[in-house]
Amino acid sequence: MLEAFPQNQPAQKALKALQGNALKTNQPALTQAQIDSIIALYYDGQIQQALSAWDILITRHPDEAMLYNSSGSYYAGL
Repeated sequence: MLEAFPQNQPAQKALKALQGNALKTNQPALTQAQIDSIIALYYDGQIQQALSAWDILITRHPDEAMLYNSSGSYYAGL
């Protein structure tokens, strides 16, 4: 599209968005050790710290539904 119409603003914006998403995928993968460490906080009674940790992981891995589910469970536990 941009080869034929290099001034096409919507196409330029879409390309920039795709490039931004490509950068996000360079994030390190979510590990079981990260999840286990948060669960350990919860079982140690450090619920607020566990919730903060879930929030950090959600920011880093927004497409991981399990993180939202776990965070919601912890909030329900409060």
